[in-house]
Amino acid sequence: MFDQVLRELLNASGAELAVLCDAEGEEIAEAHRSGETYDARVQGAQLGPVAMELREAAPTSLGRDRLTVRCLAEQGVLLLELLPGGYYLLLRLADAKSEARARRLLVAAATQLLPEF
Repeated sequence: MFDQVLRELLNASGAELAVLCDAEGEEIAEAHRSGETYDARVQGAQLGPVAMELREAAPTSLGRDRLTVRCLAEQGVLLLELLPGGYYLLLRLADAKSEARARRLLVAAATQLLPEF
């Protein structure tokens, strides 16, 4: 199921890479177009724990169940959607042109995966 959801997210969003990671930043599933994905996976592994800290620091009025984190990098835009249990989805876009649509699709994919966690 994970691979299918990531492939659909990748195709619909136009992203370069979609990765599902566990709380330690280890890859569970991945979908990518082409090219090197190592850097994005490492960035995702490093940003995941930071995003989890942000979730803990967020005011409870904002809700802590779901959080989307946006990071701008030289390689493009990284979006992280936090899931229960420390899991998270990482989506890498080449640029910010399609970011709003990609963010909506990322949230939809995370919602689709929620029953698995």
